[in-house]
Amino acid sequence: MLDVSPNTIYRAIEAGELDAVRIGKSLRISPESLRIYLNTRAESAYQVQAVGQVVVEPSAGDLPVAPVSGAVVSGVAR
Repeated sequence: MLDVSPNTIYRAIEAGELDAVRIGKSLRISPESLRIYLNTRAESAYQVQAVGQVVVEPSAGDLPVAPVSGAVVSGVAR
């Protein structure tokens, strides 16, 4: 779906950039958390490419958490 390595997702979760909930051996990411993460990444990429500046972003831990449902990161449990 996102065409990124599962390790990229795990790193974003561990860094607090993406909220997730572990249920059994799966990590659940709410659609709202994914939307916030993608919008933050897109804005950051725009700032670097078009404007030429790096923007300090708030951590995902500072953002509201939506109910858990939607996208699932499955695979090897970490």
